[in-house]
Amino acid sequence: MPTHSHWAKLIVQPQAARWISREEWRLAKRGRWLGDGRFDLQIPYADETEIVMDVLRKVDPAMVVEPESLASAVHARLSAASAQYAPVSP
Repeated sequence: MPTHSHWAKLIVQPQAARWISREEWRLAKRGRWLGDGRFDLQIPYADETEIVMDVLRKVDPAMVVEPESLASAVHARLSAASAQYAPVSP
């Protein structure tokens, strides 16, 4: 079983917070409701590639706020994916 040496902190928007708060992300997770209806979700991970893929499945309602390196990795993957769908010039 992999050792979880890092924690990701995501803020989930209210429209998906109830659903994501109930989802089983990992064996261990921490979460708390914020006063504005958002959900602060903290999940452990050992492999950045795996957690990036998990986050990308929920990228619309959830945003990585910590660690910065993980947020940057998600941003890079989103930018690369977006470039694949850019309009082709005639």
